[in-house]
Amino acid sequence: FELPAKRMGVSGGTAPFFHLRLRDPDQGRSPSHFLGKDLSRAADEITFYEQALELQKDPSSGLAPLLSFTFEYAGVVEASIEGAPAGEKPKDLLVMRNLRDGFEKLRMLDIKLGQKTAQAGWQGKSRLAATRQAVVDGLTNSACEGYRLEGFDNCPATLESMDPLLDIGGTQKEKTAKKARRIMLQRLTSSEILCHFMDTHLDYAPQTEAELAATLSPVEVNEIVLHHIVASLTRLALACRACPVPQKWIGSSVALGFEVGRLPARTAEAREEIRNHTHVNIFDWGRSELNTPELHSRLSDGEQRDRSMFWKNYQGGIDRLAWEAARAYCHTFSNSFGWQTVTLTLYDFDSMTANDHMYEAKIAVEDTESTTLKLTGQATLTYSLKWFALPRGSRLLGFWRLTLVKAEKLKVFDGVRGTSDPFCEVIAETGERFGPRFRQLSSVKARTLNPVWEEVFDIPVAAAASELEAALSAAAPSLVEDALLEGASLMDALPADYVSEAGSQSTSYPTRISVVASGSEGKKDALSEWKTRLNQAAMKDGATLKSKLYDAPVGGSTGSAKIVDGDPSSPGGNYDNMLENDLQSSAVQ
Repeated sequence: FELPAKRMGVSGGTAPFFHLRLRDPDQGRSPSHFLGKDLSRAADEITFYEQALELQKDPSSGLAPLLSFTFEYAGVVEASIEGAPAGEKPKDLLVMRNLRDGFEKLRMLDIKLGQKTAQAGWQGKSRLAATRQAVVDGLTNSACEGYRLEGFDNCPATLESMDPLLDIGGTQKEKTAKKARRIMLQRLTSSEILCHFMDTHLDYAPQTEAELAATLSPVEVNEIVLHHIVASLTRLALACRACPVPQKWIGSSVALGFEVGRLPARTAEAREEIRNHTHVNIFDWGRSELNTPELHSRLSDGEQRDRSMFWKNYQGGIDRLAWEAARAYCHTFSNSFGWQTVTLTLYDFDSMTANDHMYEAKIAVEDTESTTLKLTGQATLTYSLKWFALPRGSRLLGFWRLTLVKAEKLKVFDGVRGTSDPFCEVIAETGERFGPRFRQLSSVKARTLNPVWEEVFDIPVAAAASELEAALSAAAPSLVEDALLEGASLMDALPADYVSEAGSQSTSYPTRISVVASGSEGKKDALSEWKTRLNQAAMKDGATLKSKLYDAPVGGSTGSAKIVDGDPSSPGGNYDNMLENDLQSSAVQ
C-alpha cells in the first residue's frame, strides 16, 4: 500500500477507518479496493475474520457458501497515519473490502439481525449493558420482525424530511437530533424500510423521452437492484440452512446497498454494471463466534441448545428479510397488465403519534394534463399523469409518470401553530382485490397549508410478470418448479400489508414512529409457507448448490456481486451457467 494512510471517518461512533491505496492493484481491482479498520478498536473481530479466511479454503468445513457473503478480508497491515504526531507508532489495520469503491453515491442499509442482540456474559458483555440492549430490542422492530434498521447512509430526501422531533419544534442540539432519528429508524417496519430504500424519485432530475433512449431510468435501475437483492437474500437463507452447525452471531448485521449517484447508459452491459454496484453482505462480528463441527462436538448439551436458539433467531431474520424483499419486488415490478387507479392520500405528519388523515382522491390511470382536483372544503390538489414507453430490451414496458405539483387551502391540523405538515401517499392499484399495489411517499412540507411539491413518481409496468420467478429460480430451482404455494400464485404467497374490504391497502401507518404488528393471519401463513418452501428447497437443491458454491474463490466475496439472476438475455441466463459465470467473474478470483 501507498503510505501514510489517511483517516476517512468513524463507523458507528467507535472504530476509525482509513483510506488505503494499492501500489500495484491486481487486474479487476482499483487502487481503493480496500480500506483499513483500526485493529485496536476491532480486536474482537480479528479472530472471526482469520478463522473465516481459513475455513473458506476448506470445502470440508461446510461453511464456505455462508462465509462467501462476508466482506472480503485480506489480513492486517502496519501503516503510518497521515497527520499523526511525530514519534507515534504505526497502527495495525484490518484490511477489508471498501464497499464505496467505484461508487459516486452509495445508499446503504445496516440491518441488525436477531430478536435478542445482546447476552450478559457473552464476549465481554456486562449484565447492565445487556439489560439496556434488551430494552432497545423490545421497543424496536427487532421484537416484531426479528431485525431493526441501525444505519441508513445517503437516505432519500423523503425520509430526511420526516423530522422525528417536528411535533416539539425540533432541536438545535445535533446529538439529540441524531438520537431521535436513530430511534425512528429502529422502529421502522420492513415495508417502510424497503419503501424508503428503493425511493429514488428525488435523487435524479426527470428524464425526457430523448434521454430515456440513451440512459436507463431510475425505475429500471431499481428493478434490477431489487431483483438482485431478492435472489441474493434467498441464496443467503439457503446458505444458512446448509451450515453444518448452528452459529451464535449476536448483534451482527446485513448490509444492502446500491448506487444512487449516477444512471448507467442504455447498453448491453448495463444490467451487469448495476449488479456489480449492488451489495448484499453480512458483517459486524464483535459479539460472534464462528462455530465448526469440531468445536460444536466439544460443547455441552446446554451450550449446543444455546447456539441452536440464537441460530434459529438469526435464520428467521434472514428468511423474513428475503420474503419482504420478494414482496416489495412483487408489488412494484410484477404488474404486466397495467394500473387502473392511483389513490392520492394527504396526511398531516405527526412524529409522536399516528399521522392524521387529511384528504383522499382516486384518479384514473390515463394521460392527463395538469389538472386541479377539488377536495373537501376549499382544498385542492394539482397533478398530471403521462405514459412513457421504454425501449425494447428493457424488462419494463414503460411507466406512468405522476407529477405531484401542489396542494392549496388545506385544513389546519396543528391547532397550536395554526398550520399542518402535509405529505402525500401514492398507491397504484390494478382493480383486483389481491393484485399488485405500488406505494411511494412524497416529502413532508413542514408548517404550511399550501405545500408545493413538484415531485415526480414513475409507476412501472412490467414487460413480463415472470421476473420474480427468475430471481427465485436462480437461487433454488425448486422454489418455482414446485410452486411457492401449491395451487396458488406468487401474489398469494406475497400479500400486501393490509387489504380492506373495498380492496384498497390500509395506510394507517406510513412512516410514523411506532411498532406495527406483523399483519393479518394470511400474511403470517404466507411467511410460514415461505420458510417451509425454503426448507424443502434446501433439501432438494442442496447438493447442486453446494457443488457449485464450493468452487467459489476464497477471501470473502461481495455477496455474489456478478450474479445474472436468471436473466435469459444474458450469457448464462439459466441456473447452471449463472453460477459458473458468477464464480469466473468474481472480483476476488
